[in-house]
Amino acid sequence: MQLTSTNITNAVAKRLGTPQAKLAWIEILVVLSVLLNLLMVILGMLRPRRKSGFLKGASWLTFTLKPYLIAYTLGLMQDAPFRTEFFSFWGVFLVFALGSPDAFSAYSIEDHEQRKRYRFQVIVKIAVLMLLISMNIYQSKSFLAFSPILLWFATYLKLFARMATLGVGSRFAVERIYKISVEYLTSDSVMSTLQGANSLTMEGYNLPVSWRIFPFLRLLNTVKVVYPAYTRHFNSPRDRPLTLEDVWNCKEWPLISQQGRGDPDGRLKDMLLSRSLSQLLITMYAQYSVPSIVMDKTWDLIQNGVLRNHQRAFRVIEVELELVFNFFYADYASIGSLAGVFRFVGSGILSVVSIMLLVQLSQSIKPEETIRMPIILGHDVNVLVTFVIVAVFLVAELIQLTLLCFSQSFKVLLLLCYLFRETPWMRRLLGYVVQGICKMPQPKAWERKLHQYSILESHVFSPSPVSNFLRRMLMMDLVRPGEKEGRAIKLTGEIKEAVFNSLMRNRRDLRNGEDSLRTNGVSEKLAWACALKTQTHGIMVWHIATIFCEHHHKPPKDSVGDIQRDFHVATSLSKYLAYLVVYAPGLLPDHPFVTRHLFGHVVLEARKVFKGCRTNEQKMEKLNQIAGEPEEKIVNRGAKLGKTISDELRDSTRIWKLLAEFWSEMILYVAPSDNFTGHLEELANGGEFVTHLWALLRHAGVKRVEAAAGSPAPTNPGNQERMDTATAAETPENANIDTVMAPVVSPPREMVVEIDDQERGAAEPPARVWIETDK
Repeated sequence: MQLTSTNITNAVAKRLGTPQAKLAWIEILVVLSVLLNLLMVILGMLRPRRKSGFLKGASWLTFTLKPYLIAYTLGLMQDAPFRTEFFSFWGVFLVFALGSPDAFSAYSIEDHEQRKRYRFQVIVKIAVLMLLISMNIYQSKSFLAFSPILLWFATYLKLFARMATLGVGSRFAVERIYKISVEYLTSDSVMSTLQGANSLTMEGYNLPVSWRIFPFLRLLNTVKVVYPAYTRHFNSPRDRPLTLEDVWNCKEWPLISQQGRGDPDGRLKDMLLSRSLSQLLITMYAQYSVPSIVMDKTWDLIQNGVLRNHQRAFRVIEVELELVFNFFYADYASIGSLAGVFRFVGSGILSVVSIMLLVQLSQSIKPEETIRMPIILGHDVNVLVTFVIVAVFLVAELIQLTLLCFSQSFKVLLLLCYLFRETPWMRRLLGYVVQGICKMPQPKAWERKLHQYSILESHVFSPSPVSNFLRRMLMMDLVRPGEKEGRAIKLTGEIKEAVFNSLMRNRRDLRNGEDSLRTNGVSEKLAWACALKTQTHGIMVWHIATIFCEHHHKPPKDSVGDIQRDFHVATSLSKYLAYLVVYAPGLLPDHPFVTRHLFGHVVLEARKVFKGCRTNEQKMEKLNQIAGEPEEKIVNRGAKLGKTISDELRDSTRIWKLLAEFWSEMILYVAPSDNFTGHLEELANGGEFVTHLWALLRHAGVKRVEAAAGSPAPTNPGNQERMDTATAAETPENANIDTVMAPVVSPPREMVVEIDDQERGAAEPPARVWIETDK
């Protein structure tokens, strides 16, 4: 008999339509779902510590795909024409996986605003699971009959904790919870005490660390409200929070050093200082105004107090941002609440029942089945699949427990429990626990690297059309011409110290590099380079000038002393700020689209200037040639600036001292921002050094001084949403842009810039790009 394509298709369809094939497909989906849950645990551990486009895409894909895959699998199990006692068991683990791992409770800040939709999904899944259990449990007389009921209860507790955590991170909840902190900070008693606070002994620093009442929501209803302002009045000692003054007044072990044990370098107290600062940062995220006296006293901590050492200051900020990350992106911040109790009980029930099931599944059990599956290694396939599911979940729970114990949130909770307990034997016991857990090696909280970009090396890069097509199909950011990142470097203590010392020199009034020019005696010659149209102009012009000096005045590798340090600081920060222009424009003062637009033009200019140049020496010769031309383009201005620095200072030591001080001042100048969302998003993507500076300056109330006359004010609108990826990725080289108008508040005067045919190619008409100028 001759086989035809129709016969083969019918045979395959018949085979796939059998109950065994449908059950096998359900088993594959169930295993895939639990593996996705394990993958999310690993991604939740990696994403705050690694900056990678692949990691970011994988996190988004798993977080988005898993709920749909679980819903589809539950639907197949519900509509299957057969029943098996394993369905209820698998269904419980699927719905449990819907709760997301503790280290990955949200992908972005916006997920917290979808809490109602998530609650509805959970209610539907719980109802489907109850129906699934009721339809399958009556057929079984084996050990699997009762385990789904216990696991269903554990699932309910886990999902309840998950919903509570997601709700706490929403804008409404943050505003509600942190209003009481603002009322406390603005009370007369706190304001008067802060006036005379001592930044070395912390006496008078009554900034809140944690409230004493549990649960916290009870505090909102018990504290007395005073009329006519309707603000809460904190008279009772129980109503007052634990403050920084209380922490520093604790003279007991382990918060102090005794006989070689304890906390000689103040790391435990610094954790609670980080906790207090994180509360202030979230309060400002809720758009509450923090009293100026609080910022003044925080600045006093940095200038004269316990944070005057740069290593300690950055360590405190690092822990603070990890606590903020845990609040918005993980469930660790809720471990001290009722939701945390439910989470621990649910996970405990899951672990105990799962271990019991593993022991019994490892035996040759043959459950009562209406559909017989193949026997592999002496076990039914269904038993092996269940064994794999239970084992994967136990591994995931073990990883999550380890991550929890190493998290700063758990350590802070232990310290708070120690301080709140008054029973001597309990405090002693908690002291040993605190000493043991808090002294364990701590994994790095973020990447601790500076990503680099050099226009000299990357302007020739052109993305593959196939690559960008695939990126568009996968909803990933498109790669633009010239967008090729250099190798990231380690964030060294020298860079931190240089930036911190610059802050100490400039105090709270940051200027656009002008102080470094004045200090080095070149203000008259170079002041024009600090008064350009936008901040992006300034960064790219000085970046090109630094590249110019790097090739003409590079110190020998065996040189020691200040010149090598200054060279490292200047070149690293120059390429890092250029990286921010290309990959994180939302963290800079200018509007993100304006920054992208200018970068596209800089790439075109560099390609035109360096056309035909194959080596860096040839490119340097070209920069020397155009340095004297009257062109106002960014590349020409950068060449002019680099040549002027080289001619005026001549000595390499003076040149790198100037550039190191300038870039240290520049990164401080661009760091202040109202873009909370942009910086919080970076916490979940490996972190950025500029975010740590932003948090430090935000607490201290440090602000930018307006640029010199002729330079417009920064136009970045804070929390404004980023524009569509595809549109923002287009540049004059890969798309015809007839008119691009940056959003403005009121109609400004405008200027038309035409790109000539030589830059765009003869086949394309000149592009007219509208950019904002001075009003």
